[in-house]
Amino acid sequence: MLFDIAPKTRREDLYDFEHELRELHKSVEHSRLIAILAPRRYGKSSLLKVFLNETRDPHIFLDLRKMVIDYGKASIRAFYECLSDELTDFICKYKDIGSKLIEVLKYVKGISVSEFSIRLSWSRKSRASILSLFEKVNEIAEKHSVKVILALDEVQELRNTINIPMLLAYIYDNFKNIVTIITGSEVGLVYDVLKLEDPESPLYGRVVKEIRLRKLSCTEAHEFLKMGFKQLNVEFSKELLDKIISEVDGIIGWLTYYGWFIAQYKAADTGEIRKKAAIQAAVEVKRFLERSRSKERYYNILKAISSGIKRWSDIKRFLEAKEGIEIDDSTFNKLLKMLIKFSFIRKADENYVFNDPLVEYAVKHLL
Repeated sequence: MLFDIAPKTRREDLYDFEHELRELHKSVEHSRLIAILAPRRYGKSSLLKVFLNETRDPHIFLDLRKMVIDYGKASIRAFYECLSDELTDFICKYKDIGSKLIEVLKYVKGISVSEFSIRLSWSRKSRASILSLFEKVNEIAEKHSVKVILALDEVQELRNTINIPMLLAYIYDNFKNIVTIITGSEVGLVYDVLKLEDPESPLYGRVVKEIRLRKLSCTEAHEFLKMGFKQLNVEFSKELLDKIISEVDGIIGWLTYYGWFIAQYKAADTGEIRKKAAIQAAVEVKRFLERSRSKERYYNILKAISSGIKRWSDIKRFLEAKEGIEIDDSTFNKLLKMLIKFSFIRKADENYVFNDPLVEYAVKHLL
């Protein structure tokens, strides 16, 4: 169903991702590290889950947002618990290589195994070695002549927890039967986390296959909405489709949400849907602001852009007027670059604009 608001798991429920899906299947055959990149709600998790559902290769899938949901923040403990859960699923799903993996992990410090469970110790005294773990995964995969896919959804969530470049580089260099797929919503931040362009980074010089997702065009967005409404036998007008697209652009996650809401609640007014969706967007902005040391400055910059102040010099004047002090260009540029890295805004010609119209609406009306 196109208007299922959960991440898709079947190819027939994806819209216009055939090229990206083919590219992903092909990349796993020839690449060691693959990055699926796009801002929020562009369909990264759906693309990844459909691929994992189709591939014959065994896989370990970690939705790293789960750490934050379950433990309040990313931490070593949260990561190890999350990985333990997914390894347990792995041995239950792939019983042949799973049973072999259990046998070799019995002798690895910090790892407890049973017939149906793998648990990693996260305490300082007996912490399991992640590299030793994946060494054993690679060893079993090599013996069975298969590749194991390690899929890390929203990899930027690990940025303050482990040395991601070091881990991925070591897997890349030493474990030939493990293919790593990462996704990231904060595209610039993912580049910062992986340090792909830093000559001193462990990942520098490694070939990373990038698959970037895009917004739907206006024509594609119309077609998507038509197909979704027809699937559910919901009547619609061209005016309704135009109104939805004018509010959310071609962001497939929001198009799906609007379609689902209209079908579910027989809603005719998109204004109410817009407010509910904007509340979700506002939560994401608040989470970013609360974690930042420059909360007020980021807030004021976003407020300026949402009110129509879009040029560099005008935004800077707005911020200086709010604070009553002069701000040097270097400091101001760092603030803008960070908002771009987190995918809230982008530069379009001489203007700074929001990537997501509902984030703009949320900043303007709810924050």
